[in-house]
Amino acid sequence: MVRVFIILISISFYSLRSAVCQDDDDENFKSIVEHFDELDKNWHSMEPTLDNYEGIKTYCTDNEYKENVHKMLEKLHHYDTLIINKMNDASYEIDNRERNKILKQIEKFEEEYSIPKFLEKLKQECHERHETEHDKKYTKNDFADNSYDGQRLIVEQEISKYMKHITAKIDHIDKYLHHLHISEIKF
Repeated sequence: MVRVFIILISISFYSLRSAVCQDDDDENFKSIVEHFDELDKNWHSMEPTLDNYEGIKTYCTDNEYKENVHKMLEKLHHYDTLIINKMNDASYEIDNRERNKILKQIEKFEEEYSIPKFLEKLKQECHERHETEHDKKYTKNDFADNSYDGQRLIVEQEISKYMKHITAKIDHIDKYLHHLHISEIKF
């Protein structure tokens, strides 16, 4: 199961890497919308595997998987920065109310789910998972929140909630990209 998961993620990241690393002379240059759509698709395929206890286990123990997650988040934040720059460009004509709404949404994503905050959250969840596994023999027969299963559920709920918030923010940004037709920015 874990091998299939790792292979799936590796294929997703390979295709993403191939898409992002095109030469400047390539006729098939992708717009920011196309790149972000691909990142969004890859995030949606990765998110369900990370928002549970086994996903946290994989993240905490598999350095290659961890690095792939970090790279994806870095790319998402990179595109956010490009969108912010476009929104702040005086030559880009857009209603000020809409501009402010978009900037607020992206800046909230940049602040609340920055790479250091994301890493800190996952580090915290890895620590919680480690503590849960370490105390397993003592909490196996406990009840409710004190039990091993209860502790696993708490870790899973925390990471699931966090990942769903990130996914919702990414979806909003994707929606804005399509709404604004910022396809003239090429990579």
